[in-house]
Amino acid sequence: MSDAEMENVELTLVADLQPRHRSPKPPANEGSTAAEPVAERRTGPLRYDMLGSVGQGAMGEILLARDQELRRKVAFKQIHTNMATNPKVLQRFLTEAQITAQLDHPNIVPIYSLEATPDGSFGYSMKLIQGKTFKDLIREARSQLDSTGQTDEAHQQRTLLEHFLKVCDAMHYSHKKGVIHRDLKPANIMVGPYNEVYVMDWGIAKIMTRPDEAVDEDVAGLLQPDAHEPEMERTQLGQIMGTPRYMSPQQAAGRNDTLDGRCDQFALGLILFELVTLKPAFTAKGQVELLKKVLKAELEPMTAYAGQPRIPRELQAIVAKATAKRVDDRYASVADMSDDLRRFFRGEAVQARPDTAWQKVLRWVGQHRELTLGLILLLALLSGGGMIWSLLQRQQAMQQAQEHRQKLSRFLLQVGQRAQLIDSRFMAFERLLTQLAGATSNQLSFGQPGKGPTFTHLDFLGPKTQPPDLAPAPAYGVDLSFAHASYKISPGISRAAIQPLMQQLEPLRHVFRQVTLASQSEATAFLPAAAAERLLREEGVPAVWAFMGLEEGLLVNYPGNTGYPPNYDARKRPWYTESLQQRGPRWKSPYIDASGRGFVLPCTLPLYDSQQRFRGVVAMEMTLEYIKQNFLEIKDLPGVKASYLLDAQGRVLVSSLEQNQDFAVGTLVDSARELQPYGRSEILPAIQAQNAGSYEYTEAGQRQVLAYYPLRAVGWTYLVEADTEQLQTTTRPAGEN
Repeated sequence: MSDAEMENVELTLVADLQPRHRSPKPPANEGSTAAEPVAERRTGPLRYDMLGSVGQGAMGEILLARDQELRRKVAFKQIHTNMATNPKVLQRFLTEAQITAQLDHPNIVPIYSLEATPDGSFGYSMKLIQGKTFKDLIREARSQLDSTGQTDEAHQQRTLLEHFLKVCDAMHYSHKKGVIHRDLKPANIMVGPYNEVYVMDWGIAKIMTRPDEAVDEDVAGLLQPDAHEPEMERTQLGQIMGTPRYMSPQQAAGRNDTLDGRCDQFALGLILFELVTLKPAFTAKGQVELLKKVLKAELEPMTAYAGQPRIPRELQAIVAKATAKRVDDRYASVADMSDDLRRFFRGEAVQARPDTAWQKVLRWVGQHRELTLGLILLLALLSGGGMIWSLLQRQQAMQQAQEHRQKLSRFLLQVGQRAQLIDSRFMAFERLLTQLAGATSNQLSFGQPGKGPTFTHLDFLGPKTQPPDLAPAPAYGVDLSFAHASYKISPGISRAAIQPLMQQLEPLRHVFRQVTLASQSEATAFLPAAAAERLLREEGVPAVWAFMGLEEGLLVNYPGNTGYPPNYDARKRPWYTESLQQRGPRWKSPYIDASGRGFVLPCTLPLYDSQQRFRGVVAMEMTLEYIKQNFLEIKDLPGVKASYLLDAQGRVLVSSLEQNQDFAVGTLVDSARELQPYGRSEILPAIQAQNAGSYEYTEAGQRQVLAYYPLRAVGWTYLVEADTEQLQTTTRPAGEN
C-alpha cells in the first residue's frame, strides 16, 4: 500500500461505544460515569477464562487468559477496578486499545478484541508473547561477556541489530499512520522464541494531527506506571510524557503538541546506542541531572563494552544523527535511519558520515580485494601477454560472480517481501472469519429472531418469491442478492421444521455483508451503500462466498444465490467434513464450487454456541484465480517463470501456470482436488520443515533459481521459479505491483 493510500488511525469516545441493538433506557443519573455504557456492550459471559496475573501496568493488569471460543491462550489487559469509574482514565485506556488495534503490522503486538463485562471491568485481549525484552537481552549479553568474554548467537550484536531494524520498520509504519509512540525503550520491545519482534505498550501514544490531552493531577495520581522499574526508567505522565532515560529533548521540554516521528527516532537512537555499547546513553545520579542532559542531548561517549572491538565510526555517526539535539538535524524519517543502518551492514558508505575521496578508494579496495590484487598483478606483468589475458578473464569472472550474487540477493529479498504480504492477507482473512463465527455464536445463543423475510434457493427462481434486489452481478456472471443470504435445506428436512432457525439467523445478513466488504480493505467495510453495492456486484471482492453449514441440515450462503442440486447437503461437502475435528481457522484443499466459480480455496472454522455445543462450520472462500492474479504473480520482474503456493507436505495448492477452469452451476463433487507434489523433490524436506532458502540448478542448459519462503500464518510455502540470467541487478519492492 502506498503512503497516499494508507489510512490514518481513528478514535472514538467511550460514550460512542453504545450497543447498536437494545431497548431504550431512561437517562442516566447525574452521578453515572462513562464506564456504564461500555459495560452494557456484551450481554453474555466473558469469552475468556482468566488463568492468573502476569504483570501490572499503569492503568491495568495483564492476565493470562484462555479464549473459550478459539481454544487458545491470550494476554488480557484489564483496567483496574478503582480506575474503571474515572472517565479520563477509561478514555485513555480505550485510546491505547484502539491505536494499537489499528496499527496492523507484523512487529506491533496484535489486538484481538475489546471486552466489557457486566461487573463494569473493561479490557482487551491481545497476542500472548512469551519472550524477552530488549532490556533482558542487553543484561544477558553483559553477563555473558563478563563471565566468558563472548556471547552466544542470540546475543551477538548483529542479531540484536537485526531485531532493531524490525522495530524501525514498525515505527516507520506507525508514523505513516499518523501515530507516535513517545515511550520507546528496551523494556517495551519484546523478542519471541522464533525471533519475532513486537513493539509493546502504546499507552501514551499520540495521533500527530490531534492536540494532546493533558493528564491532570487526579489522573496522574491514579496511574503508577512501571513501579518496579528504576526511577529514571519509569514512564512519566503529565506535562512531560515519556521515560526520562529514553525521551527526546523536545519531550523533556514538554512541547507535546509539536512532536512528530523524529521524537521516536531520538529514542531509537538511544536504544541503538545501548544495543551496541550495552550501556545506557544517558547516566546521572538523579532525575533532575538526567533531564538536564536530555535537554542538551549530552550522551555518554560511545565506547565499546569491556574487551570488545572498537565501534565503527559509521555506526557512531548513525547514532549521533538520530540523537541530534535539533529536530531538523536528525534523519527525515525512521525509514532513512534504518536504510543507513542497512548500508552499514552491506559495507557501504552511510549518509550520516559520507566517505572522503580517499575513504571511497579504501572502501572500494576492501570490497574488491581480489579485483584489486588482479589489477596490481596486471600492472606488474604488463609485458606478459598471456598473463594479461588470464587476469582479464579472472577479473571478468569475478565481476560476473559479484553481479550474480547481487541479482540473487535482491531476488530473494523480493520473494520474502511478497511472502510477508501474502501471509498478512491470509491472517486478515482468518480474522474476518473469526468475527463472523463470533457473531453467529452470539446470535444463536442470545440474539432475537429477525423479522425480515428469508429466502431459500428455490425462492430465487420465482418472480413473486425472489428477493427484491436480485439482479445480474457481472463480477460473478449470475443473478445475486447482496441484501439477503440464501438458505439451502438439506434433503429430508421440511421448510416448516427449519424456518425458526432460518428466522433466528436472518439478522446475520448484515454481518455477512460487512465481512465480505472488509475482505477488500478495512475502508471498504464502511463505504456508502451505492458504492458498496457497485463494488460487490460489478467489481468483486476477495471473499467471493461467505457461508455456514449447520448440524440441523441448513446451508446459509452470502451473497444470496440459487443453483444448488436437490441432493446438496452442506454436511457432506469437503469443507464441512474436514473441519469437524479442528480448532481455530484452517485453510483447506481447493475444491469445485457448486455455484460455478471454478476451484475455490476455503478457510473454515467450527462453530460452537455459548454452551460449547458444536453447531456447524463457518467458512469463507477465495477463488484460485483471484489468488493467482493478486497474490502469486510479482509483476514487472523479468526472469520469473512461475509462482506457487505449496501446502505443508510440499504439494501444489495453486500455481501461476494454471488456466482458470469453469464449471457449470450445480457441479457437485464431494471431495477436494487431488494435490500433486512440487516437481523438484530435492527441496521438499526444506519445505516440510518450514525453512526459507533458495536452490540453483541447470535445466536445458539454462541456469535457474527458485526461492521459497514460509507463510507462518497458514503453514504453507510461497515459491518462485526464475531464469537466473534474466533477473535484473535491481528490482522493485514486492509490494509495488
